[in-house]
Amino acid sequence: MKIEKREIGRRLIHIALGLIIVFLILNNLLTTSILFLILVIGFILSVISIKYKIPGVHWFLKNFERDEYIHIFPG
Repeated sequence: MKIEKREIGRRLIHIALGLIIVFLILNNLLTTSILFLILVIGFILSVISIKYKIPGVHWFLKNFERDEYIHIFPG
């Protein structure tokens, strides 16, 4: 089974973000309300990025999102 470079990048980003979130929660730097706010902002950016190319967000989607999801529900 050959895993393409984009998929490896996606997996590494998910692992890194997960570890960062756990670290921040364990050190009381991230509360549930802040985490919820981040999720809401991420959802809004995802919906907006379907129609508009948001700088930064578009780069991440272009380089790490799976092709079949980029036009349906990116992020």
